[in-house]
Amino acid sequence: MRVKLEKFIYSEQVKNNYSLYKNDNSISFILDIPEEYKPSSQNVFKIGYFLIPFGKDKIQIDETQKGFFEKHIFIERKGSVYYPFFVHPTSEKIFTDWIADKYEFISPEKSIFEATPTSSYRSLVVKNIYTSEYFIVKVSIFGNVANGARQIDWTSADGQFFFSKCTANIVSKIDDFSILKDIGAFGITGDYPIHFSKKYNITYGPNKIKSFGNVIRRLDNIFDDNEGTAIYSIVSLTSVVDKNDCYFQKIYLASGKEFEDFFINDFIMPIFEKFFEIFSRFGISLECHCQNTLIEISKDWKFTGRVVYRDFDITSLDRARFPFLFPEDWKEYCRNRLDRTSLYSNLSAREESGKNFFAQFIGSLVHACLLCAVEMKIITSEQSNQINKKIFDIFVEKISSIIPLYDRKLNEKTAWPYGQNIYKDIDISEIPVKLSKISSFDEDLYEKFWINSPELKIDSYYKTEQDYILGFSNNIFTSLYMKRELENECEILVE
Repeated sequence: MRVKLEKFIYSEQVKNNYSLYKNDNSISFILDIPEEYKPSSQNVFKIGYFLIPFGKDKIQIDETQKGFFEKHIFIERKGSVYYPFFVHPTSEKIFTDWIADKYEFISPEKSIFEATPTSSYRSLVVKNIYTSEYFIVKVSIFGNVANGARQIDWTSADGQFFFSKCTANIVSKIDDFSILKDIGAFGITGDYPIHFSKKYNITYGPNKIKSFGNVIRRLDNIFDDNEGTAIYSIVSLTSVVDKNDCYFQKIYLASGKEFEDFFINDFIMPIFEKFFEIFSRFGISLECHCQNTLIEISKDWKFTGRVVYRDFDITSLDRARFPFLFPEDWKEYCRNRLDRTSLYSNLSAREESGKNFFAQFIGSLVHACLLCAVEMKIITSEQSNQINKKIFDIFVEKISSIIPLYDRKLNEKTAWPYGQNIYKDIDISEIPVKLSKISSFDEDLYEKFWINSPELKIDSYYKTEQDYILGFSNNIFTSLYMKRELENECEILVE
């Protein structure tokens, strides 16, 4: 194993900041599974899988990574090619009872793969024991963390693959930004759905699943042979499990600056600017909390400025930008994610963006760092609050600069007011392409997507170079019309 990857896995398993949340009773990050499968065990175990013949179930792969799959993941038997659907050891009986004899199950004892957890219980670093190649597999565990299901349905796995692909398309345009790319999604479908009992207190995610998913994530492009740097997540950096070896404190001391100057100007803002640019230039909002955000550190504990992002489970496409900049991806999204084309989804996309910046970045990432600094007695709680307020004010100003109708008055507090639809109104000035005003068009040729409340009366229409028709109400983006794909539609008429 490369030293860089070895350091990363160690930091994921041993360095974590769960302890920083010890006073937060509203969220539990601990999953009740045997100790041997928890990150802190540092245990390596064989992992079983179902052999799924190609063409018999659901699969998505990045075609540019086909050689990687063929060499390290796909399995050939008697001239037939299979993909492995990986099953966490704690979930084996549930899956094998459910699938029965539909697909062959390869037990851990006969498996050619071994695994060890990252800081997330269900994201496993997997090794092909014959080729010695490592990759990450996101699997299902039947339990809940923070009111969310730890089991992955196919829609989620397929969505994560899609969002990762969209983000990968823009990575080269962002300085010092990389991703752990999700290069594939594997699916398994039963003859009937698994219906979770009430003991699984699921607030987010379905409680009845017929098709489950694995997410396959590539590692080697990030964890290269350069031993002069290391990659760590913020959740590992801010760990106070061992106060004599706190990585975040080392980074601060290596800066040689006063803490506030270092933290705002040299640390937080360089990270934030990457995520803000991704949103403002390309319309992609990422869930940038302290576990998903990784940074590169030099041997002398200096932040190099390079940010790495992982996990595309909760990604939001801004309706004001993304459809116009990436029309083909947007059309694919509308075709494959019918659950995300409703008015609610179009409104909540902006809400999710706000949540990603304020609840996830400030509420999780910034908060974790400041909690760590207080725990390490670098600053006081009062100083922490003052720094947090300064960062919050900067963020409000930044968001206001690109969302003209954003109401700052709702953010006078240092918390994000969830569910108040403060981002829902998209001003005409936000649309990043040329608009040509039209007086009429044949609505029968278009499919209509509500972007804002149908109660807003449309008073003007514009056409774009993507062949969209946009409806506005007093310059507020209200509806998006896309050319119908008639060959794929079947309309049900009720007399």
